[in-house]
Amino acid sequence: MRLAPSSTLSLVIVGADLHAALVRESVMGTTARRLGVLREFLRMPHDEARARLSAARGAARVVLTCPSAMCAVRPVGATTAVWRSAREEIVRNIHSFVPLAAGDALVGLIDRAPRLESGDATADPSDAGGYLVVADRRRLQPWFDAVRGAIGRDPDRVLSASMAALGLGLQKRPRAEVVDTLPGGGRVAHRLVYGEVEELAATPESGPTDQRVTLPGAENSTVSGEDLAIAAVLAPEVVRGFAPLSGAMSGPRSGWALPGAVATAAAVLLVASPFVADARYARATEALDAQSAARRDVIRDVITDRDEARRYSDLLNEAQSLLPRFETKGQTVRVLSAAREALPADAFFYRVDLDETSITVRGEARRSGDVLRAFEDSPAFEQAREVDPPRPVSERSLETFHIRALRSGISAEISP
Repeated sequence: MRLAPSSTLSLVIVGADLHAALVRESVMGTTARRLGVLREFLRMPHDEARARLSAARGAARVVLTCPSAMCAVRPVGATTAVWRSAREEIVRNIHSFVPLAAGDALVGLIDRAPRLESGDATADPSDAGGYLVVADRRRLQPWFDAVRGAIGRDPDRVLSASMAALGLGLQKRPRAEVVDTLPGGGRVAHRLVYGEVEELAATPESGPTDQRVTLPGAENSTVSGEDLAIAAVLAPEVVRGFAPLSGAMSGPRSGWALPGAVATAAAVLLVASPFVADARYARATEALDAQSAARRDVIRDVITDRDEARRYSDLLNEAQSLLPRFETKGQTVRVLSAAREALPADAFFYRVDLDETSITVRGEARRSGDVLRAFEDSPAFEQAREVDPPRPVSERSLETFHIRALRSGISAEISP
């Protein structure tokens, strides 16, 4: 909720098209205007695109949302609580997560909702973490250039579709599933718990859920591109737990601002989208204040736990915390160096876990068997085996690997 009037031009990439909406926010409320679909936007003359977007001339901000198919998702131990201090280091080492150089990566973060036990209002602080969302700047550059040619400026903020979907008004649903369509007809699902992310880029389930929506890109989409454009503007008002791919994070909000923003988001989408015009959603909106009050203590406890876990969440602190478990730092460096040397040139790690006797690695390679053989042949390791069977990663023509091996010279058996 804003005291000063503000307008945002929100653009969403759907296939080769660009869907646009203009969202105005003021003390009187929020209104949204759909600006239509710009077909084959990259081929459209700038003059024509400028005329189509003339209603948004003078907008204070420009937000661009890219499809999930353009992004890679990696689970991490960090949360947005440490993002401002950790972002530079994470981006500098982004090659450890995806095969991209730091200069080519747009990197954002979405907090993962702590898993609460049934009937229990407490959460395990060690469960705090999130999902890195990484986009290749080179794939988005033609869209940046086309947007600049049409409106004379670059986007102020870039989101993924999974980030924008947080503004669809699902905060009342105990469980919701947001389905994304991938090139070739494949699908992934983003699972939400009371509007917070429980899991990103998961396999869609056929079982019951309180709400299931399908983002633009599929024939049976329940959310239009313009609906998602409106949601992209409202998402920072509704959810604090994400940092965009580019652009500044939203600042902290007062206790009354979050329920007010949720109510505003619900009101705008109720008018703007057939999907949110469902009578069930209207009833959920009316009950939002009561629900927020009931969950206030739980949310406060979870936030407190997340703050206590900040030193465990930061990737650098997590790596540092492993060092005391070994005799010297030099030993740890030698083990990590040996693991890196054993890794084939076409492979990369997601995660490396060390303990006193063994090493466990996760990642992707062209052939997972090559990684297993490399660890078997390395003099630094012995008894290498697969923990989980490899799975194909179709979008990169790679396979996942999950391998554990003993450190050479240490007498122990790998647990089955």
